[in-house]
Order: sequence, then C-alpha cells, then structure tokens
Amino acid sequence: MGSKIDGEVRVGGGKINIGPNASIGKDLSYMIDNSGNFDLSSEATIAGEIKKIEQRTLPDKKIKENISHIAAPAKMAVTIFSFLGALVVGFILIKLFPKPILVISEQVKSSVFPNLGIGFLVLILAFPALFLIMLTGVGLPLAGISFVFLMINLYFAKLAIGIGIGMLISDKFEWKKISLYGKFTIGLLITYLAMKMPFIGWVFSFLITFVGLGALLTYYKNLLKTK
Repeated sequence: MGSKIDGEVRVGGGKINIGPNASIGKDLSYMIDNSGNFDLSSEATIAGEIKKIEQRTLPDKKIKENISHIAAPAKMAVTIFSFLGALVVGFILIKLFPKPILVISEQVKSSVFPNLGIGFLVLILAFPALFLIMLTGVGLPLAGISFVFLMINLYFAKLAIGIGIGMLISDKFEWKKISLYGKFTIGLLITYLAMKMPFIGWVFSFLITFVGLGALLTYYKNLLKTK
C-alpha cells in the first residue's frame, strides 16, 4: 500500500505492507493471520492511531476438529438406533409372517443376479413413472400411494437381505439350533457392517437395495400368480 487516503483505513490479510509513500488521514486498523506479517515503513504518514484487531474466531483446523468430535459419536448413535429399529421390525415380521419370510429368504439366496437386475430396473424407472403419473393430476393419489409403497419396500429390502444372509450362513455352517430370529440378527448385523464400510460401503448399500427390492417384487409377482 503506497497511496494517499484522507480517511480511515482498515486492512486485513496474510501479509500487509505499508510503503513509504503511504499517507493516511485518520486511523489505520489492521488484522493479520497468526502466521502473517505487518510491515510499516518509517516514512509512511499516519495521522491517527495504528490499531491491531485481534482475531477472535477459532482457526479453521480447530473448528473442523470440534465438528468431527461431535459428528463421529452422533453418526455412530444414529447407526445403532437404525440397526435396533430394523431388528425390532424384522422380529415383528418374522412373528407375524414366518412363511413369507422364509420364501423371500430363499429368493434372496437362489436368485441374486436376477434380483439385482429387477431391483435396478424398477428403481431407475419408478421415479420418472411416478412423475408422469403426477402430471396428469387425476393420478396424483395413485402416485402418492405408489411412492409410499416403494419407500416401504426400500426399507424392507435390507431386512430381506439380512434374513437371506443369515439363512445362507446358517446353512453353510449347519447352525440348526439357531432360531430364525438369531439367523436374522446375524444377517442384519453383517448387512449393516457392509453398508458402513469405509470407501466402499455405498456400493454395498446400492447392491443390497437392488437385490432386496428385486426379491420382494418377485415374491409379490409370484403371490399374485397363485391367486
């Protein structure tokens, strides 16, 4: 800075240099970073006072550390509550509908890739189809019901994968004494651990959703055929 200014000057930055030709008619207030430099030439003319403004905000690194310390336990708590909620819902479904649960678990085990394809296609096409139905106006209630049905089945998809994995492991190791509730608990725990894996957890989340949704839709289709 080396110009003439009649009024007050306030500057801030990492490096501030007031040159010999600088002329300030009033006060000079400046704020620099913790690692910054403030150079004031002895030949500069400052009519008023020279004031240093102290930084009162925490450094960015400290703020990020504080946020991470809060976010990590909160994220863990949400995951635990989500798992426990899914476990309770699964137990209720097993109690009320044990035979359909077994049929769906067999569908998960025996047709992984067909289920994956069905789930992928349905999920990709569902939202554009619902949007087109909504545009008609008359189909708005149908679109709303279909959307709710889809969301419920997206939630049930991971439960279906949980029971399928639990049954597959129990068959592999011949755990005949473990109840269906125990098999579901083991399978659901593995499902959640896979979904929360660093870097690749999102891949497992998509695969689990597609395969589980495909198994559920196949079960619904076969159920309609028998009626």
